[in-house]
Amino acid sequence: MLTPLLFVYLFKSFKKTVKHWKENESLHLYFWSAFVIIIGFTLVSLTTLVKMNWLLPGFLPLIAIIAVQYYDKLLQPGKWVKTGYTVSIIMVVIGHLVMVVPNIPLGNGNTWSGWEDAAEQIYKIQKEHGGPDSCFIFTNGYKSASLMKFYLPDQQNTYSENIYGKRALQFDYWGIPKTLIGKDALYVRSDRTEYKPDLKEIRKHFDEVTELKVFDYKFMNGKSARKIYCYYAKNYKGPN
Repeated sequence: MLTPLLFVYLFKSFKKTVKHWKENESLHLYFWSAFVIIIGFTLVSLTTLVKMNWLLPGFLPLIAIIAVQYYDKLLQPGKWVKTGYTVSIIMVVIGHLVMVVPNIPLGNGNTWSGWEDAAEQIYKIQKEHGGPDSCFIFTNGYKSASLMKFYLPDQQNTYSENIYGKRALQFDYWGIPKTLIGKDALYVRSDRTEYKPDLKEIRKHFDEVTELKVFDYKFMNGKSARKIYCYYAKNYKGPN
């Protein structure tokens, strides 16, 4: 996402700042703001998961350093810089086109396909079972729970793994599962490889869990881009 041109200049500016440390005193704040975040997360990544977007605040001060050190070359570009500009523009255009192509099969990289339609269909199923007062909606991950809430017509509260006793990030504070005891539920999950179905665990918290429907969203070549499963769960017993 940094594009090749910017990525090359990040290394060049980093090296130049260190090499001429005393002459670049006015850039020290930017340097340390970048260094602590980028090097810090790099070290953390050796032992646990680090997502690439977490490093973004570290790249911003480096971009400021580039603007100071190389503005002449960037404003009066030579052959290689012009090529870099062209590649960057192409990459930005492709990045936006990817998001407008329906059901593009990018595996876990596609987070958006299917959810708008599935939320509408699941909302209709919920109304058939008494609506939000009688039947709540939960998922097995914060991403799917967030997408469900965003696309549900009434944007009602949705729940995540906290329904069956697991930590659920922001959804630990979104609602109180104990207030839902005795209600039925719709359990919604997608086929993302990062999330386990957790059906065995979920069945401990309900009298019965049955699969209702599978929504399969396919790319133009017939390849499945996203499957979203909807289960009906009777009589919630609580998170513990």
